[in-house]
Amino acid sequence: MAKPHKPGGNAGKGRPKGLPNRVTRELRALAQEYTEEAVATLAEIMRDNEEPAAARMHSAETLLAYGHGKPRQQLEHIGKNGKDLMADADPARLALALKAIINATARPAERAGKPNADPAPELALGRFRA
Repeated sequence: MAKPHKPGGNAGKGRPKGLPNRVTRELRALAQEYTEEAVATLAEIMRDNEEPAAARMHSAETLLAYGHGKPRQQLEHIGKNGKDLMADADPARLALALKAIINATARPAERAGKPNADPAPELALGRFRA
């Protein structure tokens, strides 16, 4: 629950987090009445060779996504010629770049008084890029 703005304020009042409001619940219930018809329509469009290919493909993708879930996107984290991204990284340059990132994300009060705090960390990052 959110912290009240005033002592003895509104803590615990209102709709609990994640609980849809009355209109949302009613709209969802109404829409669910058309689920079977909507799925049948998507299947009909998908099978109709007279429909544009884009519409048929979208219907098929929608049916698959709701029936089996959307596939996860796999990302490959590799460098040039299939090598490890960090294989040729210079540890000293990485340390300096990380320090610049940390300085950039620190609050101004945390950076104040630090002799090594870089006033322009975004420029420091540019100096350490390969």
